[in-house]
Order: sequence, then C-alpha cells, then structure tokens
Amino acid sequence: MLAAEDARVSGAPEMAPLVTGLRSADPRVVVQAVRALGRFERPELVKQILPLVTHSRTEVRAEALNALGQALARVPRAVDDKATVPPEVSTASRTLMARIRIDPNPYASGVAAETLGRLPYRTAQAVAEAEQVLASILPPPPGSAPIGRGTQPLARVGQPASVTGAGACAIR
Repeated sequence: MLAAEDARVSGAPEMAPLVTGLRSADPRVVVQAVRALGRFERPELVKQILPLVTHSRTEVRAEALNALGQALARVPRAVDDKATVPPEVSTASRTLMARIRIDPNPYASGVAAETLGRLPYRTAQAVAEAEQVLASILPPPPGSAPIGRGTQPLARVGQPASVTGAGACAIR
C-alpha cells in the first residue's frame, strides 16, 4: 500500500493494494488505504471513498471525510475558471453536510465541517448552503437571546470538538 501511494499509481492493477486495504478488517489498514486514495487528489476516487464515511469506527469515518476533500483539492476554485466542476464536488458537499448533522462522534463531525470548508465552491448558493450548515454547529454569540427548544445549534448539545472544524473554516 505504501509503495502504491508513494508512486501515485493511476491504473487499476497498481491501485489493487489500496482497494483491498479499504476492505480490511483492521481499521488501521483501512485508514491508511483511504488516506492514500485522498492523497491522489483525483475526483473520480470519491466513489471509492464514500462508503467509508459511514464506517463503524470513528477513525475510519474521520479519515474518509478528510479524504473526500483531499480528492477534490486539484479542482479549480476560481469563479471565472472555464473548467467544468466535477459532479463529485456536489456529492462530497451533500455527504459532508449530512455527516455534520448526524455523525454521533464530535471528532468525525468536526472533520466533516473542516472538510466542507475546503471544498472548491464556484457559486454563491453553494457557499451559502455550506455556511448555513457550519453556522448551525457554532455556539451563539455571547449575550444573544436564548434559543428556543428544538432550534438549538448542535454546539449547545454536543462537544466543543464538534465545532473545531467549523471554526477553522470561519477564519480562512
């Protein structure tokens, strides 16, 4: 797996050790394999990363969520760029937004928030959607009015670790 990652292989036969690693019973091997796929920075690998965002182990989910953003790192970010945005950007964005809301572990949801902030957005609507989700997990400003029942931000009922990613995105 390390040799395949280091060589930045591109063909299916050369990537076989990584794909096999994704199915390992050892979560450390799965983490290493999914991290390697993300490091290739190839949007077409998102489909192989996606199933791992619901893995039973937190460390695997967190690494898969991070790898989604890494796989999209080479997608141009400029609004005036003529290159087509790959559909994987939208898929990753929807997945990350969902995981922020439903992941039971604050660390994994924080990684999802940070990754959501790293995606290559080209429209104001896409930025606004991501911003709304990130704002929902941040605590209210000091001195603000109490929030009514059923409308509390996740930060009020979660752990501080769950907002770390959202805060990191806010200062970029």
